[in-house]
Amino acid sequence: MTKVNFYEQLEWSNWKLLQDQEKKMILQQVLMYFVNPLLEISDIRLQDFELAGIKCRTFSLEIAGERYILIPGQQQTILGWDLGTEGLRPHEVLDLPKDSADFFQLSALGESFLSRYPEEEDQYDWQTISGVSQYINDYTTQLRQVDIPPMLVAQYAIPGSCQYLGRFDTVTGNFTGAVDVYAPLEETIKQAVFPNLSPAESLSWEYPRQLLLETAYLETIPETDAYYVFGYQPETHAELQKRLAKKGFDLLTEDEWEFAAGAGTRRLFRWGNELDFSASPERKQLAGKANMFGLHFATDLARYEVTDNPAHLKMGPASPKAPLIKQRLPLSTYYQSFSRLAETALDPTKHLVRKAIRIEP
Repeated sequence: MTKVNFYEQLEWSNWKLLQDQEKKMILQQVLMYFVNPLLEISDIRLQDFELAGIKCRTFSLEIAGERYILIPGQQQTILGWDLGTEGLRPHEVLDLPKDSADFFQLSALGESFLSRYPEEEDQYDWQTISGVSQYINDYTTQLRQVDIPPMLVAQYAIPGSCQYLGRFDTVTGNFTGAVDVYAPLEETIKQAVFPNLSPAESLSWEYPRQLLLETAYLETIPETDAYYVFGYQPETHAELQKRLAKKGFDLLTEDEWEFAAGAGTRRLFRWGNELDFSASPERKQLAGKANMFGLHFATDLARYEVTDNPAHLKMGPASPKAPLIKQRLPLSTYYQSFSRLAETALDPTKHLVRKAIRIEP
């Protein structure tokens, strides 16, 4: 297998045509030449991923205890957005009942509706399709054509200034993961999770969703009685990049992030065009499920995902009182917040980090 052949076969158009055995041979080369040999590799799986009709059969594997996905590259990928509300349902764009009188006729003309957000103070007209289109175009990245290399990308982003250690079960009090690193933190963590409470206090006690301690950070695992446990050591964006580079990792560029999130599809959101999650439970589940590469993205609108550039933050917080499109747009593949990282430590309650390994000459 020549080097040219190797990289060509990792292009998505070629990758999808390969037999499983051929893919396994290529993965062996990837692990041999691009992953730090000191890092433990385990639990390699060949899996099928799908979202919104886009499919990819590729590998997931654990590297140093965290799961990564092999994402094939793509040349001349179109990223960014300049289509405004195209593809979105007009009544969801304006956050109105679907059966509003003369709705479709009026919306087609760009006429105003009574605003449900009279105090929303900015330069956009939330009552018209044209006004919302302008907002979407302003807060999404420019349309562009780029080449994306194949990559190993972390399936989950982890909180900033943190390193994943394992899981802590609040029912049994047991920890599974990097036991040697967890051991010195165990007493402090258990005191925080199981505080001494009076009988009256215990009646209203609820486990906190997040716990930031001096050297540890805990976050509840949805729909379980457990926490993710992270070692916590404050670090800036620059310090993070240096630490990752020592082990052969990097942060995604904005282009790479957008491709990893949406696969270059001409949709505003990775799951399609739905804005109103209250319409059915399936819609909300669709937004929260793994994407076409098996990657998971936070949908709680609480934190930014950082990239290799402090000026390019993806996703981000949104007010539940804002117009519906303003609540949802931070979940868009192409959203740009214009926020910039300060030269201070990454905050695990405000920032998420997704590690990657590029596969390129």
